[in-house]
Amino acid sequence: PVLVKLLPELAASWMGRDTIPAPDMDTGKQEAIRLHASMVALLLDLATHGGLVFLLEDWHWADPSSLEFLEVLQRLRHAAPLMVVTTSRHGPDANARLDSARSMPLASLSSDGLHRLVANMLGTKELNVDFLARIAELTEGNPFYVERLLEHLVNAGQLRREHGEWNTTIRLD
Repeated sequence: PVLVKLLPELAASWMGRDTIPAPDMDTGKQEAIRLHASMVALLLDLATHGGLVFLLEDWHWADPSSLEFLEVLQRLRHAAPLMVVTTSRHGPDANARLDSARSMPLASLSSDGLHRLVANMLGTKELNVDFLARIAELTEGNPFYVERLLEHLVNAGQLRREHGEWNTTIRLD
């Protein structure tokens, strides 16, 4: 019933019938506790049907309530085959508060990896070395940033394909 307040359209498909939302609690803290318990119960139930990988992206943006939820989930994780995966940018370890967490830092793209990514995105193997170096510098080799930067440059008209070659209007020095 607590989740029905947030996801009423899913109640009928999951439960096969209309469900009455839970009443509001007196405090936000009580409401958060009930919501966390409901979410944990749902995830554990889903996990009992063959296991579950629960992905939490951009965990570096997690608010205190989300951190509390993950701590509750972590305490009960042995009740079902459940793996929680969080992604976060470099900086303070986003999983420091979790005793079962293991960090797996991902390295930046190598020069060869960056070349392959840019070549695949632009559909050519012929790339200016200075252009690649500038892309590497601006993105720190982060594949997500490489993709977004190239998309931005193309959409802004600063990177154009002319006569079968990619040309840019940005300074490379």
